[in-house]
Amino acid sequence: MAIHQKIKSIRESKKIKQQTMADFLEISQPAYAKLENGQTKINCEDLIKIATYTETPIQDFFTGEVSICNIQQNNQEPVINNNLRGVDSTTQKNLYEKLIEAKDEIIFSKNELIKAKDELLKKYQNLQ
Repeated sequence: MAIHQKIKSIRESKKIKQQTMADFLEISQPAYAKLENGQTKINCEDLIKIATYTETPIQDFFTGEVSICNIQQNNQEPVINNNLRGVDSTTQKNLYEKLIEAKDEIIFSKNELIKAKDELLKKYQNLQ
């Protein structure tokens, strides 16, 4: 299944309307429909936004596709595949970098939430 088909499938499974997704991405509903039917290619930022909004791991959009990144055996450097349908290697590399940035932001946010929770817990324990 192509990425645009996965986007539609995930949106429908979450019972989210196209207009809602379009509003979230700050585009028109017809422009969003073009993303889902493959007339317009999705950019990295919008794919990450869709994954975030739908609470879907980014890799779920690529299930059944060739993986974005493989590890070479000899030097363990990431290698960006050139065979994702309709996506050139530069775009693949940019997507990979954006995914890492997004993951880092999520980890940072979760760590901040943990710190805040710990502080609240200490305050609560001091009240007792």
